[in-house]
Amino acid sequence: MREKSKRLVCNISIFLIIAFAIAVVVIPKPIGNLDELWNFNFANNVEKGLVPYRDFNMVQTPLLPMINAIFLAVFGNELIVMRILGCLLCAGILFVFYKILNLLKANKGISLFAVMALFYLLKDYFCMDYNFAVLFVALIIIYIELRRILKRSGNNLENKSENNSGNKSEDSLENNIELNNNKIIENSNKKENTRLSKYKTDIILGILAGICIMLKQSTGLIIAITLLGYGIFLVKSKEEFIKYIKLTAMKILGILIPIVIVFVYLAINGAIGDFWDYCIAGVKTFTNKIPYSMLMNNDKLYIKVLCVIIPIILAITFLYSVIRKNKIFLIMSSVSIAAFSAAYPIADEVHFLIGILPTGLIIFYILDICIKTIIKLINKILNKIYKNISIHGKENINKNIQFNETEIKLENEAKKCEEKEYEKEKKNKYEEKQKCREIFINKWLEYFFIFMVMGLTAWYGYKYIPSIKEYFANCKNDVKHFSNIVITDYTYQKIKVMDSFINSQEKPVYILDAEAALYQIPLDLYYKDYDMFLIGNIGSEGEKGQIEKLQKDSNKIVIIKSDGVSLNWQNPNKVREYIKQNMEYKYSILYFDVYE
Repeated sequence: MREKSKRLVCNISIFLIIAFAIAVVVIPKPIGNLDELWNFNFANNVEKGLVPYRDFNMVQTPLLPMINAIFLAVFGNELIVMRILGCLLCAGILFVFYKILNLLKANKGISLFAVMALFYLLKDYFCMDYNFAVLFVALIIIYIELRRILKRSGNNLENKSENNSGNKSEDSLENNIELNNNKIIENSNKKENTRLSKYKTDIILGILAGICIMLKQSTGLIIAITLLGYGIFLVKSKEEFIKYIKLTAMKILGILIPIVIVFVYLAINGAIGDFWDYCIAGVKTFTNKIPYSMLMNNDKLYIKVLCVIIPIILAITFLYSVIRKNKIFLIMSSVSIAAFSAAYPIADEVHFLIGILPTGLIIFYILDICIKTIIKLINKILNKIYKNISIHGKENINKNIQFNETEIKLENEAKKCEEKEYEKEKKNKYEEKQKCREIFINKWLEYFFIFMVMGLTAWYGYKYIPSIKEYFANCKNDVKHFSNIVITDYTYQKIKVMDSFINSQEKPVYILDAEAALYQIPLDLYYKDYDMFLIGNIGSEGEKGQIEKLQKDSNKIVIIKSDGVSLNWQNPNKVREYIKQNMEYKYSILYFDVYE
């Protein structure tokens, strides 16, 4: 119990340290991340009673806004709540990563160093986002699968033959029969429990895969297919194939559970048609893509290196796992390949780094194996040197004094095969010394990485002290939903000017721009299709459909950015041109043009 308590305290401490480190980066950030605003807006809308797709447009499946809405309802409709949730989510990702490496018996120092390395890679992008949510669930899937495999292999090693010659009652035949019957019942119950536990695990894995689909349909679907399919590479016989089919059926059952729950919710609220229009059929209108090759033009050298070596590592480890039937590498490589799909169709820096994070498990696991192999090799060399020195020293010793105390003891115990027993004892001593030496080196390696992590963490904390002070000095504002969030003076003035203008109008004001949420959130306004005006997010009819809607709706004011102002790369330019050519320009406000 003490060991369990220590382990629990240690795990909680590591998680809280990671969460605090992420919070130091995320919380002080000035408002401006559009992904953050959009995700908050979705959750805020659900909390207010709006239904996804029916009342507001979304391109991804709706589970994350639904979950976030629960926390907003409990803790308040504030962006700061979403930021704290994002810190906990991202801390959970790094913590599960650490636990997987621990499960694989990796050096603790290397595991902590791996977490720190991933933290520095992703620190500028941490937020509450569906890509991070899918990544978190994918890592949990890897952890559960690996734990099951390692547990089974451990049980096989620990199985010992039971002695059936125990104290049996020999009073009567009836007692023997009763005892045998009890054993049969007990064994059958054990088998049933084992089957149930197997099915339970697979159902849980299926539920997690279904959750991935309901968080992000594209990456989630690939993860689900991977979870169902990778086991086929381990099948060696007809019996194993039948077992694989049964377990796959249980996983499919689990996948359907979250999907059915979400679809029932959408059906009750009459949103199935809109869901299909925006989330399924509307995806084909997403024509703006960032090809993978663009990563080679990235300013950061490590991005260029990683985008080349990651596909190679995944291909090699997957082929190796299939050929050698290595379950550990098969699980990690399969799910890593599925998670890598997050970099499609937008292969920018953030999607790429999120997509490759599970591959980091493979890299650091191989690194740990290589280090341990090198330590063993060095140990063997030292052992041979020690043996040679020992043999050379014995040649100068008087032959009459050949045996030490251990040898004399062995000689007294057994008169035969003295030399043989001596060599065996000597070998055991060398092996014991070798093991001690390995433990010693591994411990010092662990301490080295731990002290490195501690040093870098202290430096990092010192570096961010000014930003923390700045946050507490500037986080107070009177903008609704943005309290305890740093807002620059320029952004604050923009919000006030635009919101004052919107409140002064009798007609609805549509801001046809990606940053519309910045101005609409404080007013608790949401105009479907217009407040997240991006290609791929405006339904199956795309820009044509939006032009038709604008033609039908005459009672409106439309705002677009002025010529010469930079636009979001997903901006629907055809709609913008239609407005300029077919609507009446009134005046400009800030860097926006007003049309009626």
